[in-house]
Amino acid sequence: CQALPILNPNDFFLVMNGDIFCPNFPIAELIKRGEQLRTQEQFLAHLILVPNPPHHPTGDFYLDGSIVRGEENPNAHCPKLTFSGIGIYHRRLFDGLIRGESAKLAPILRRAMLNNQISGEKYLGSWQDVGSPERLAELNRS
Repeated sequence: CQALPILNPNDFFLVMNGDIFCPNFPIAELIKRGEQLRTQEQFLAHLILVPNPPHHPTGDFYLDGSIVRGEENPNAHCPKLTFSGIGIYHRRLFDGLIRGESAKLAPILRRAMLNNQISGEKYLGSWQDVGSPERLAELNRS
């Protein structure tokens, strides 16, 4: 919440988690997607989802076409995928948060998902979650 006051209230910003390894991710394409989102006012975020890794087989969210859904998934044929840690967010997604207080991202996203305000896509390129010493060591061995 610390950066919210310096963000343009009418624009999107890109976030890539620091604990992922995604060497060939097409950042330029994602930036173009962010530019497209400016014309689609209903969306508050665009998430990059990946196939579920072995350490997280149940995934995080459903991808229903280009709409990301939480547990309320009306289409039983949609895959449940893992959030990659890469996303584009609109400042409005975080309205109501108090500066200086921490907030978890998943509940914020799930609330917006109830109103179909989160779009997404599946990324099939190289991606690894290195959020633990064991997974980092495994990556370094490969």
